[in-house]
Amino acid sequence: MNSEELESSDSVVKLETEQAGQYLLSAEDAELLQEILKHNLSHESGEKRKFRFQDLEFTRQLSTFQDLGTTAPQFHGFFVLFWMGVTLMLFRLAANNWRTYGSIWGKNEIIHLMLDKDVMVLGLTDLLLCWSTGFCLILQRVVLKGYIRWNGLGWLIQNIWQTTYLGVVIWWTYHRDWPWTHTVFIVLHCLAMLMKQHSYAAYNGYLSEMYRKRNMLRASLSQIKDKDRGHSTSAKIGHSSAVDTELNAEITDLKRKDSSRRSSDLRNYSRSHETDQLLSLIGTIETGVPLEPNQVKSLRELLEQEIEVLSEGLQGRCSLTNNHYPQNLTIRNICDFMALPTLVYELEYPRTKKIDWLYVAEKTLATFGIIVVMIAVSQSWIYPVVMDTVHMKAEGMTAQERLREFPWVLGDLLFPFMMEYLLAFYVIWECVLNALAEITMFADRGFYSDWWNSVSWDQFARDWNRPVHNFLFRHVYHGSISEYRLSRSSYISRPKRFTRCAILLLTDVIGHRFTNAQLIADQLAENGYVVVMPNYPTGPPNHLPDHIEPVVQAILKEMKSNMGCERVSAIGYCFGAKYAVQLLRPGLCDVTYMANPSFVEAEKLQAVQGPLSIAAAETDSTFPASKRHESEDILAKTGQPYQINFFSGVKHGFAVRADIAKPAIRLAKESAFLQAVAWFEQYL
Repeated sequence: MNSEELESSDSVVKLETEQAGQYLLSAEDAELLQEILKHNLSHESGEKRKFRFQDLEFTRQLSTFQDLGTTAPQFHGFFVLFWMGVTLMLFRLAANNWRTYGSIWGKNEIIHLMLDKDVMVLGLTDLLLCWSTGFCLILQRVVLKGYIRWNGLGWLIQNIWQTTYLGVVIWWTYHRDWPWTHTVFIVLHCLAMLMKQHSYAAYNGYLSEMYRKRNMLRASLSQIKDKDRGHSTSAKIGHSSAVDTELNAEITDLKRKDSSRRSSDLRNYSRSHETDQLLSLIGTIETGVPLEPNQVKSLRELLEQEIEVLSEGLQGRCSLTNNHYPQNLTIRNICDFMALPTLVYELEYPRTKKIDWLYVAEKTLATFGIIVVMIAVSQSWIYPVVMDTVHMKAEGMTAQERLREFPWVLGDLLFPFMMEYLLAFYVIWECVLNALAEITMFADRGFYSDWWNSVSWDQFARDWNRPVHNFLFRHVYHGSISEYRLSRSSYISRPKRFTRCAILLLTDVIGHRFTNAQLIADQLAENGYVVVMPNYPTGPPNHLPDHIEPVVQAILKEMKSNMGCERVSAIGYCFGAKYAVQLLRPGLCDVTYMANPSFVEAEKLQAVQGPLSIAAAETDSTFPASKRHESEDILAKTGQPYQINFFSGVKHGFAVRADIAKPAIRLAKESAFLQAVAWFEQYL
């Protein structure tokens, strides 16, 4: 352990020696061990440890317009036509201004507004705005040294700083009496840097607490090893009580089960016995029972496992560099982050191999060219209308008279405002951010999506400004869930690339927390679909349709509106199959797949209005051969595409709760999954 780690360990655990060959857990040590055991208890279902701030994954991708020829070639010609129209408009305005005023800029009011006042002060202010973000690095170094803790005073200082940062900038714009062009630029840049600082501080503050805990465990482990070596002789001749022997067996069994939980095998879900063991062990430690050296050995191995997990968390998503905490707390790292075109801090980002300076020049020229177009539009169509409204008031027109003129003023401004909005979007999200990304070799260019195809306000708000959406997603949505321990009603798994195709996965009676069901959802996401697995009530009496159907309908509505899913398929396993079939009609779901279905009524099958695929087991009392043949006859009469695959040698539930240790059953389970994937590829 290095000196920096020892400095951060402000509460090193100590083991007291009660008598020869025995160890008595101190209050601090017992509390720390209880925390580890309770954490393992909360993850007993087999799921991998999930860390905060790892909910987003940056990938190598081009921006929508940059990749237009590949992703939407049918739109490329219209895109070129738009810029041809803008060019013709610019020539027409310049010619008209030349004929009327002798200058292509007309009266130049907008340019004078931008350049006549405090341009140098504006630049110095922006420079100071950027450099002052170094305060966050200083604070994180103070936290690392152990002078303060992030979860205490550190978090408070950071929030006071951010509030002061924003307040001073807003005050400064009023104090200098800047025109609106200066004010809009500096306030928007201030908000962007504010979000960057918050993301940097929140992630590193979280890692500092994890780092502190790991150091405490390492110090404890070191003491355990020292005392274990010191008492090795007495351990050989010591006597174990019945209570000590039982405790040792429980700890050893806990260690074995903890190792098995970390595997990725699809096992049947069972929790009651292990839960009782964990709770019993925690209760035993709370009583202060002395531990013998062989028992401490079991504790040592348990601590080593926890240290390994925490070390993984401190590495974040680093795979190509060693920029994990606290090596990332450097001036170079924070300057690099502040220059990157993202508002979300990560320890490592995907990078390009080299800078394409020709591309940078192209985007730079495009930036200045579009700014010229924006000035021309403002000067010709916006500024005159605004000045007319000012003259109306100066000439003494009453409010009622001006109100009658308002619709005409608004009509005159609608088209130029729309043009300015489109041009502002393109110059910032396509030109400036891409140029900055190329200079910093930032490979994830997904700054926006095709927001012009949005069908709801929520979808538009997510797609037109991805950097802000990602910030809110991590630090507001997920941050609130973690901080206030809010529960999400659904398990959601997302693919690496953006898509509008989704799957509503309706589970069997075990529910959405079943590890096997979550693994299936993740595998479907790997195949390119957003997967939503709702948490509907499955136990009596809440498993009845009048309780289930409202939940399913609400989740489906959320997927189609706020989540922006345009095409949705339904999967129903066992209990969920009857509801998946009911959704197969226009306006709800486009495709349905169900495995080992239960209680699917004939009239529900007759009413399907889309492709339906069924995976059936040989031994299934809820879907026997007679029911299977009846379903085939019904589906043949609907005229809709259908598929029924029959798997021999398996029982009801094989598609989710199969015993994969048996090759034939494992093959049936995997084949049923591939059946669903192939069906969705064909019809979704």
